[in-house]
Amino acid sequence: MDLCQVFDQELEALGIEAVQKETIHPRKSYKMNSSCADILLFATNKWNVTRPSLLFDTKDVIEPTTTNKFWLDVQLRYGDYDSHDIERYTRAKYLDYTTDSMSIYPSATGLMIGIDLAYNLYSAYGQYFPGLKALVQQAMAKIMKANPALYVLRERIRKGLQLYASENNQEFLNSQNYSELFSPQIQLFIDDTNVYRVTIHKTFEGNLTTKPINGAIFIFNPRTGQLFLKIIHTSVWAGQKRLGQLANWKTAEEVAALIRSLPVEEQPKQLIVTRQGLLDLLEVHLLDFPNISIRASELQLPFQAAMKVEKLADMILSATEPQMVLFNLYDEWLKSISPYT
Repeated sequence: MDLCQVFDQELEALGIEAVQKETIHPRKSYKMNSSCADILLFATNKWNVTRPSLLFDTKDVIEPTTTNKFWLDVQLRYGDYDSHDIERYTRAKYLDYTTDSMSIYPSATGLMIGIDLAYNLYSAYGQYFPGLKALVQQAMAKIMKANPALYVLRERIRKGLQLYASENNQEFLNSQNYSELFSPQIQLFIDDTNVYRVTIHKTFEGNLTTKPINGAIFIFNPRTGQLFLKIIHTSVWAGQKRLGQLANWKTAEEVAALIRSLPVEEQPKQLIVTRQGLLDLLEVHLLDFPNISIRASELQLPFQAAMKVEKLADMILSATEPQMVLFNLYDEWLKSISPYT
């Protein structure tokens, strides 16, 4: 859940014609001398706005000012013991950035939302049009609990500052400890190297252009040979940006969805990822499964070779929608051979 989704659901109730997510620098909150809008709202009819006030102030005064454009600026910070008054911080930033010459906001009316990742606090300061204050109060309470991006960022900062020893301090799977694969507990390999795939074409002008093709997540049980093949259809990438990052998120979501769908006795005790970039994202998506450990692998496992198996390759390329397919890579071997041979 994010703010854009919240406003998209309330277009009619708030008289919003369109919600526009602005393109911003990903490190906007680190740059302390200027700011810009994250979201721009366009009014169906002009809104009356209040005097600037804090999110939980109750006595709002409507001003004669009207506007058909309204911006929201989200500021993230990592507070400390001596300085974590998020209301004071947000108000100061609003007053600084709306009066300096460096910040460029698309209209004179807007709202700044401040989030303190260290103390899990939030506030807002600025103007409000009818219905906005109550909606932001409700939405922010849910977002602070349920938005996985905030959790990822908070954990990355904690690890970067070495504020705690990660609970997940298991050794990577390597050539010295691979015998751990032979324990009786259920373990799954997660391979996302084939999720986002493209074909490269040369245009008439001689430029190279890429076109996404169907990909797949390989979720493999080394003990039984069971392969959960989640086909990712090209429609997933339509109109999206930062596709490499999105592919990681998509993988983590699909793995979590699969685990939720399995009976408790078939749920894995350990996930082994072939690429380290998935560790944090899986940790976030599997918060409901604290007993599942997640570790990375240093072994170069040839999952990409599976794409050369004609049956798998044809099924992935010809798929017309996302789907989950179940195979057994060991075929009938396990009837006569030990699973650990």
